[in-house]
Amino acid sequence: KAEKTKSGKYRVRVYVGKDAEGKQHFKSVTAPTKQEAIRAARKLDWRMTDNITVAEAVERYLALKQNVISPSTYRSYEGIYKNKISGNMIGSVKLSALSPVKVQSWVSELATKVSAKTVKNCYGLFTAAVSTFAPEIHFYTKLPQRMKPQTRTPSSREVLMLAETAHALGKRDLFISILLGSVCMMRRGEICALLVSDIDFDKNTIRINKSQVRTKNGYAIKPPKTDASNRIIVAPQVVMLNLPKEGERIVSFNAEDLSKQFKRLCKRAGIEPCRFHDLRHYGASILATGVAGVSTEAIKQRGGWSGDSMMKRVYINQIGSEIDRETMIINTFFDDHVFGQHFWQT
Repeated sequence: KAEKTKSGKYRVRVYVGKDAEGKQHFKSVTAPTKQEAIRAARKLDWRMTDNITVAEAVERYLALKQNVISPSTYRSYEGIYKNKISGNMIGSVKLSALSPVKVQSWVSELATKVSAKTVKNCYGLFTAAVSTFAPEIHFYTKLPQRMKPQTRTPSSREVLMLAETAHALGKRDLFISILLGSVCMMRRGEICALLVSDIDFDKNTIRINKSQVRTKNGYAIKPPKTDASNRIIVAPQVVMLNLPKEGERIVSFNAEDLSKQFKRLCKRAGIEPCRFHDLRHYGASILATGVAGVSTEAIKQRGGWSGDSMMKRVYINQIGSEIDRETMIINTFFDDHVFGQHFWQT
């Protein structure tokens, strides 16, 4: 970005890295016009990358991307940089000295220590950084085959047992989270970011437009995971009658606390362990079986999955005047066939 100085010239700052104390350093180039300053900065940038190491390339790449990637992704990348690149042999290799053998050796070594998914994430950051500063370098690296994670979707009986146990123990926030996760198919970050002001009790709607994520400085609120995740859910009575109407947040804990409490609840309820996120899978799976008689598109919209964006926009526009027929079917199904009137407040 070129900035105009008081003298009328243009200046561009180029990030050159950090010193031993972690302080960031920049070099500046100045030119009579904006375009000349940008060209000069690019030339300086390319000259400075001729002899940098892989670790330096990743460090600079993260500095460039810090303000355009999500906080949780940036935190993950920082962990990869510190633990898998800068502290590894590959981090000390100059870009000009990189070879397919060295890269494959690094990937193969990683595969003996971490999961295939983690290897893919490490390699993705590596290639993104290298191609940014040395786009002429190409690799054809074999990555380990990713194994499908072993997950377990709870049954309707188990979901009801979990909700009953949380309700009996007086764990209000956990009980509400189970309803939102299973019936409304909300992600844990969406639940923890949900505000009372996002609930319209007259229209029975829940507006989802943010998510809670963990950063290196704690928890932060950001936009949802995808564009499709920005949605409005028409919720059934079993959900609406149990949501608080006062205060600021719907639940008080953070996403990690929710997962920990849910894990302990599974043990207390006497059911086989599953993740809180599996409640979201349950909601989609039970509807996809056809027992409720709704379309795949309606399930996608409710869960905020990508695809069918036109239908999502039309659906949201209709909420103010008429509840979609399939939404009514979904809500009736959960109210009458899953939870009954177990938890309706009076």
